[in-house]
Amino acid sequence: MKSDLIIKRAADVLRIEANGLLAMIDRLDHNFVRAVELMGACRGKIVVTGLGKSGVICQKIAATLASTGTPSLVSRVSISITSTPSEMARSIAGMEFSG
Repeated sequence: MKSDLIIKRAADVLRIEANGLLAMIDRLDHNFVRAVELMGACRGKIVVTGLGKSGVICQKIAATLASTGTPSLVSRVSISITSTPSEMARSIAGMEFSG
């Protein structure tokens, strides 16, 4: 592949990603503020959960939180849509005590 084409493709990717980030500005609202307030007031660990590719992203988020001094953990438990809140809480509590 020619160097000019490599640079053009890289620039295109960066432009697309930059536009995606800029589009997020319009989505900042009271929900974002509430999420920040809840995490800031958290006295325990923040649980980040996801399956598949989102699970990998959750690991990165948990690592970022840890690097800022915010205790966090990644839920590796597969919780189905039909799980009750108490089942989810027990799964998370199990992680807390074992990790």
